[in-house]
Amino acid sequence: TDTYVDTNGNGIIDAGDTINYVFTVSNTGNIDLTGISVTDAQVTVTPATTIDLVVGASDNSTYTASYVITPADITAGTFANTAVVSAINPLDPLGPPIEDDSDDPDNTTDVDPDNDGSPDDPTVTDLRQGLLDITKTDTYVDTNGNGIIDAGDTINYVFTVSNTGNIDLTGISVTDALATVTPATTIDLVVGASDSSTYTASYVISPADITAGTFANTAVATATDPLGGPDITDDSDDPDNTTDVDPDNDGSPDDPTVTDLRQGLLDITKTDTYVDTNGNSIIDAGDTINYVFTVSNTGNIDLTGISVTDALATVTPATTIDLVVGASDNSTYTASYVITAADITAGSFANTAVVSAINPLDPLGPPIEDDSDDPDDATDVDPDNDGSPDDPTVTDLRQGLLDITKTDTYVDTNANGIIDAGDTINYVFTVSNTGNIDLTGISVTDALATVTPATTIDLVVGASDNSTYTASYVITPADITAGTFSNTAVATATDPLGGPDITDDSDDPDNTTDVDPDNDGSPDDPTVTDLRQGLLDITKTDT
Repeated sequence: TDTYVDTNGNGIIDAGDTINYVFTVSNTGNIDLTGISVTDAQVTVTPATTIDLVVGASDNSTYTASYVITPADITAGTFANTAVVSAINPLDPLGPPIEDDSDDPDNTTDVDPDNDGSPDDPTVTDLRQGLLDITKTDTYVDTNGNGIIDAGDTINYVFTVSNTGNIDLTGISVTDALATVTPATTIDLVVGASDSSTYTASYVISPADITAGTFANTAVATATDPLGGPDITDDSDDPDNTTDVDPDNDGSPDDPTVTDLRQGLLDITKTDTYVDTNGNSIIDAGDTINYVFTVSNTGNIDLTGISVTDALATVTPATTIDLVVGASDNSTYTASYVITAADITAGSFANTAVVSAINPLDPLGPPIEDDSDDPDDATDVDPDNDGSPDDPTVTDLRQGLLDITKTDTYVDTNANGIIDAGDTINYVFTVSNTGNIDLTGISVTDALATVTPATTIDLVVGASDNSTYTASYVITPADITAGTFSNTAVATATDPLGGPDITDDSDDPDNTTDVDPDNDGSPDDPTVTDLRQGLLDITKTDT
């Protein structure tokens, strides 16, 4: 009688397992027998001693044997052998012994080749077993093509299913709790066959997967047991994982397929603040733009060695910082830029800072980088499609500025050669757009003289007009008494940026004092007409 023993306790019939045998020897003749022994060509029977049996007696406790299963037996699916019992022939002690080949009591065929009435079926141990092995290979696909591992991207799987047992299998299917496997049909595999072209699956990466930094799952291959037992199953293995965990000890590793979704991502914003360094209320060369940088770790892996650089401004400090996942820093890095004359002409200053960090997944490779974004710019241009906008920080330096000069000409209206009341002062105005933005709706007014025409003009940047506006003033006795006449005109334009009207007080181009009370770079000396004159009067009285 045979008994299979799972020596290594793995639940699998494999080489190294054992078959134990127990022998029952019976004296079925009509004469007592002595010197009875049991031998087996393929196993060692113990003990090596002999027994005696009287007529009709049996012994099932003396002789046993064990056999260690070999790989060849596993391949064959069975192991068959026959033991031989022999005894001294009491009727011819020196002649041939009395013998019988062993019979398998579980085999009802009862073959009796020597027709001794004692069947001699060899004892056959069934080593057939259905075994499956499935591997699951993953391929990450950047579905939206942005170069970033993000939600909505895909993991594609290919399954290789193998019949690793010693019996043909049918009705094999593959299922996956987290992905839909196609096709839904089944396949058959003969012993030793593999299939890597039938089953595939896809999984759409979720935000939670990105946060976790990995996605792990396991597929299951299932086949009908041709021996009538429970379904044969195997959990998938990741062929790229050399850990080869085998929780069911079936010789087929069952490492879950883990897709690495770790990535280092940075985001940097650059906020600008204009500073009127010279306090003249005019945006001009020498003023300053101050920057504050906010650096954030937007990936799913901690980052070290983070630094900020700016090609057009010196960032301080020059040290690096570290940021864990989700952390931000807005207090470490600052920079300043001194506005140039070219910036004023351009009307804006734009630049971009760069944040970089050591890539923890490839420390010797290229760093992780991000171009700065202007948080005040809602355009949110993202040229590298990393989900972090990269609008350059643009400081608006546009300003509307006017300059007006008022040139006077005295006219001796009554042609008497004397500066006296009733004479006239004529004025010509030159209006210039000295800012860096076109101006419309420009007018000139004078509190003491009527300016003509009453219409408005437009001036592009840098343009001047000295032919449109004129005015005249009739000199009064008070002016003659004072010896001078002084007044100021005002040029006004609509602010195209929506602020208060742009204005400038007129300047006398003949006055080199160039008083500039509003510090706008445009002198505002009033136009003073000199009415001083020396006159004598003599009377001659006769007597």
